[in-house]
Amino acid sequence: MPDVKGEFEAIQNDLEAVGFKPTPKTKPWKPDYLAEESTGKYPMWLIGWNCDWLGIDNFLYTAFFGYRDGKPNPEFAYKNDDMNKAMEDALKASDDATQQTDWGKAQDLIATDLPTVPIVSGKTPLAARTTVHGIVPSPTLLELFTDYCVDQ
Repeated sequence: MPDVKGEFEAIQNDLEAVGFKPTPKTKPWKPDYLAEESTGKYPMWLIGWNCDWLGIDNFLYTAFFGYRDGKPNPEFAYKNDDMNKAMEDALKASDDATQQTDWGKAQDLIATDLPTVPIVSGKTPLAARTTVHGIVPSPTLLELFTDYCVDQ
């Protein structure tokens, strides 16, 4: 997030405009903020994240809403047993069509409740020498090096 303070202030203004009275707090990033945010201590928070691999399971199940040991992820505290079953079914499915159907069910259930609101899509940095041409940066960190060339 390039301007966390500005983003917070914009969110705070919007919340106050509809009657909420947020109490801003700050903590050292590590270990305090990360440890407390990931265990669900805060009713509202800002956090950044890039996917670990390109797959719907990484976004929906691993990072956000998949249950941990049969219970909702404490970071989001989003309980929806039908959604979790659809994701578990998708993870177990051996064919693409079934996976797609099950992930679609999970996604639709999440969209109905909207348990979190993504507000930023950052640009992932990429570096190369000036002799490298044709690289197209990926927003998911999945860099494909099949279509580039290097001047000799």
